[in-house]
Amino acid sequence: MNLDLMRVIDKQFLETPFYGVRQMTWHLRNEDHLVNEKRIGRLRLDPRTQNYITKRIAAGNSKLEAIRSLKRYIARDVFSIIMRRHKEINQAQIAA
Repeated sequence: MNLDLMRVIDKQFLETPFYGVRQMTWHLRNEDHLVNEKRIGRLRLDPRTQNYITKRIAAGNSKLEAIRSLKRYIARDVFSIIMRRHKEINQAQIAA
C-alpha cells in the first residue's frame, strides 16, 4: 500500500511539481486514498520514513498495520526530539 502510494505521489509530483503537501493530500483523497498531511509530507520528503515503510511492507504487514506503525514511528520520533530539547534547556538553566 505505502509503496504504491509513494509511486502515485512521485508520479503526481512529476506532473505537478508545484503541489505542496496540502494540494497533494487533496488530490490523493479525491482518488480515494486514505491519507493525511503528515503522512504525505513524510512519505514524500523523509528518506527515514520511506525506509521504515519499505521495511514494514517487506515484513508482510497489512495496510492498516503499516499506517498504524507509521503513526507510532512519527510519535516516537517527535517525542525523542522534544525530550532531547527539554534536557538541553534544563541543563542550560542549571549551568546559568
